[in-house]
Amino acid sequence: MRNLVVAISAALLASWMTAGAASAHSRCDGDFEMIEGSWIPTRACRRHEAEHVSEEMHMHISAHPSGANEWSAAEFCRGNPDIRVATFCAPYKD
Repeated sequence: MRNLVVAISAALLASWMTAGAASAHSRCDGDFEMIEGSWIPTRACRRHEAEHVSEEMHMHISAHPSGANEWSAAEFCRGNPDIRVATFCAPYKD
């Protein structure tokens, strides 16, 4: 019985520790992410910044837009003068 309690406790502790590591969020500042003490531009942070700007404009960037306020990345970037999304939108500009 004691071995069972110890085994269950160890399993719960292990699952709690892995869940904590999996839920860690990256730290973005604009296009840059803090990685090992250095600010590095990443695709994830560029996307995060574009989503933040689109929310301010009451829009939603979607891979498959279907609603009234949903836009593809190309549609969102077309004619968007906001400097905060310049690097995200560079591939979509003519």
